This record gives sequence, structure tokens and C-alpha cells, in this order.
Amino acid sequence: MCIRDSLRSTKNENLEAFSRHFGYINLMPLMFGYIEANSAEFNATLGMMVDPKQLWSQFGLRSISRTSWFYRRDSDYWRGRIWINMNFLVLRGLKKYYWTNPSAQDAYEKLRKNIIETVCGKNLRQFGYIFEHYDPESGAGNGNRPFTGWSALISLIISENYE
Repeated sequence: MCIRDSLRSTKNENLEAFSRHFGYINLMPLMFGYIEANSAEFNATLGMMVDPKQLWSQFGLRSISRTSWFYRRDSDYWRGRIWINMNFLVLRGLKKYYWTNPSAQDAYEKLRKNIIETVCGKNLRQFGYIFEHYDPESGAGNGNRPFTGWSALISLIISENYE
């Protein structure tokens, strides 16, 4: 199956439309192993993911690129915030489908360390609980608290249990 076929985002059968705002949605093929390892598409996706001007931050992956006009505008709920569930899926994809690629291994190790430090080191230690999502610039916990929904995936990230 072609990635373009799986990413069609319009109801009009004769028109293919894709978002020009790079974010979590663009990482879904990586999350689920739909990109060939070591392909140009994989390397481009990984390159944009680890670019600090795009999704990468020292606290985890942003939900949308810093270069997007929508980044942190209005209600920035999904416009920049770091979500543990999505970061979990990226880590899972890197470990499960792309572990033979040294760049994927490096991104995995750094992202895992950043997420654990943000959730457990920076916030859990200070406040005693985990949050719904995290600020992409400061790592501060935001949203509902205590939040034991998808943010509880931190326990699987720590144990590297992606099954």
C-alpha cells in the first residue's frame, strides 16, 4: 500500500489534499511501520522529527511544528503541546520497526530520556503527579492533573514495553 493512499484527507474522491502543517499526523506512518526502513521517506521524516525548528524539543515531540502559523495560537491544545500518548507511539515505532537504523536508535534514546525527565523528573518530583500534556518550551505540566489516562504510558516507556 502506498503511503499517499493511506493519508488521503478529503471527502472529494477526485481531490487529494494534505496538510502543510507538519505534526503528529505526519509521524503516523513511522509510528506504525508503514515507511520502508532506510528509505528517503524515512530519513526525511526522521530528519524533520529531530529538527528543533520542527517537532523536537528537550521535553518531547511537539504536536505541531514550531514553523507552523498555528503553533501556540489561540487554544494551543493540539498546537504545540507535548502529548505522552503520541510520543509513546513514536518511541514504539522506532523500537519495533526501525531499530536497525543507527539514526532511529539515537532519536529513540534521546526522546525516551527527554520524556522520562519531563514527566518524572521535572513534574512528578515537584508536584507529585503527572499531567495531561506538557509545555513544549518549558516542559511544565498542563491540562488535567492528576492525569492517569494516556500519560500513564510513561510506565511503559520507562520499562520499554511496547507490545
